[in-house]
Amino acid sequence: MMIMTTQRFFRICSLAFVSILLWSPAIYAARTINSVALDGAATVTVAPSTTISVNINVTTDGNGSSGRWRSTSWLLDGVFNCEDHSDHNSAGTYSEIFNITAPATSGVYDVDFVAYRNDSCSQGASAAYPMTNAIAVGASAEVNYQFDETFWTGASGEVSDSSGNNYAATANNGATTAAVSPAIPGNPGTCYYGVFDGVDDYVALPSIYPDLTTDYTITAWIRTTDNTRSGQRILIDDPNNTQGFGFSLGDGGPGRVRFFSRSTSPIILDTPNVVANNTWYFV
Repeated sequence: MMIMTTQRFFRICSLAFVSILLWSPAIYAARTINSVALDGAATVTVAPSTTISVNINVTTDGNGSSGRWRSTSWLLDGVFNCEDHSDHNSAGTYSEIFNITAPATSGVYDVDFVAYRNDSCSQGASAAYPMTNAIAVGASAEVNYQFDETFWTGASGEVSDSSGNNYAATANNGATTAAVSPAIPGNPGTCYYGVFDGVDDYVALPSIYPDLTTDYTITAWIRTTDNTRSGQRILIDDPNNTQGFGFSLGDGGPGRVRFFSRSTSPIILDTPNVVANNTWYFV
């Protein structure tokens, strides 16, 4: 089981995805988008209306005007946007960097990019480059573990917290990382991930991490090899706390993700059987 990210957001998990079915520009093969990175990665988690850096790589293979690349559009939250950047007027492979703005409302959003021959995103559209669940918008992350270290030795604080709040964590009992089957392959992708033996491996948050006393959201990339096994913890707050909470897989039955709280008014929420073996899920 892989614990990827713990964040304090508002309502992220309940928001709808953006449809791209209404946007289908004419497609010309002379421009091919090879890759797009958002703040250097395939996915980003940001506060509302945050500026996001886009690094897009495009190959043009036509002659004359067909080989040009002069503008790029993106479709985000149902809004069409266009960036007129440097002109590339001959066949080749080029990169451009520009900024886009995250939506103002919390949620998880798809974004699609298209490269154009002319300025103003008016002619010669490439095939769309879709990025699914690419932008998560919410309050600033309180803690964010990417698990992208090359390896863990069990040293204190070696599991980095990229939130900027300095809650570096510690791998225990042989928990390690790998990069053989990442959640999002390719470049950019999600690179390394945590590997746990299902017996006693875990990553422990530091003792200075505060109790969660207000609204919060927990998100993670997970992958299991046995969805029938109970007790697969994604995040747990109750090893020594009878009033704690947990986010787990298998406790409610095969393939079911559970949130539970052992407070004065116990809560158990289970999904249907939605998690298959050897498949990554963002939960």
